[in-house]
Amino acid sequence: GPALTLAASTVGGQLTLTQSGDRNTATLHQSDDGSAYLGGTATYPPGGTYPPGGKPISISTITQGGNGNTADVTQKTATSALPNTSGIDQSGNGNGATVVQYDDFQNSSVSQGGSGNTANVTQGLDNGADNSYANNSSVVQGGDGNEANVNQAALAGTSTVNQGGSDNVANLNQHDGQLQSSSIDQSGTNGFADVDQSGNTMSSSVDQRADINKAIVKQAGSNSSSTVTQLKNNNAARVTQRSA
Repeated sequence: GPALTLAASTVGGQLTLTQSGDRNTATLHQSDDGSAYLGGTATYPPGGTYPPGGKPISISTITQGGNGNTADVTQKTATSALPNTSGIDQSGNGNGATVVQYDDFQNSSVSQGGSGNTANVTQGLDNGADNSYANNSSVVQGGDGNEANVNQAALAGTSTVNQGGSDNVANLNQHDGQLQSSSIDQSGTNGFADVDQSGNTMSSSVDQRADINKAIVKQAGSNSSSTVTQLKNNNAARVTQRSA
């Protein structure tokens, strides 16, 4: 039957768990540094507010409507009272989702409507320095047998991985900078996309609509952008940009 494992010593943590399928497993680890912070508004990026004396909190929602799915969430909120938020929705079968979030003000969403998919999302750095917050990740896997690996360790990064096809691999790494944006869309089969961005104000888009396509993007520096679109089969693209 459904299984839940909890390991938490949290000030202000919150979990909503719904398991309506069979043989699903959910594991949650939530903690914070337990410090009280003065109330205020985040100046960068805008939009984050917290009350006077607010404490770091972690919010997790896990919904498992399919069968044989696994969800593992670790959230360690620190350096500010802005919450880390994770949402996992597994309506397909045999999917695995792992989410790890450090620092604060991170947001992760994983939706697995297909079967046999794997999603691994890591956001923030566990260094207590408040230098890797406000990242936003969305992974949608509507096809089968896909793999998505997302790492965001910069400031205010955004990423979207949409795998509507099958047997695709998407690797996305954004680090060492701020305002990095990446989108990977794989609606074909057996596609491979690898995106690595470091620096400030970076943008990357990869769209693979056919089969057996490969795209590798590496951008470093400032104010670089790239768009790769592969509409037919057996294409390969490599983009390398470095600015001062």
